[in-house]
Amino acid sequence: MAKGKSKKPAKVDDPQAVASGEVAKKASLPRGVRKHLRELESQLADAASKEQKRQKKLEKSRQRRQSIGSALDKLRGRTAITAAPAPAPAPATSEPTTTD
Repeated sequence: MAKGKSKKPAKVDDPQAVASGEVAKKASLPRGVRKHLRELESQLADAASKEQKRQKKLEKSRQRRQSIGSALDKLRGRTAITAAPAPAPAPATSEPTTTD
């Protein structure tokens, strides 16, 4: 078994106290449960920070894409005024080749 992992979670002695919505005292919880809760809290905090980092990167890339798009639009607008637009090439049709 991996180091630091408890074999089984401890059972609650009074199920009515938990079912009624009362918060159990910290001292009454066995060590294994407290340790597991700390691990879960740590994982949750790590996941939250990763999510914030991911959203920040997405926002930066969206802003970058918008600024590049607006710069390209400006350049396209200038070139359309100074020179006639080049004709668009015909779409290439690729027929599937069948090999028997």
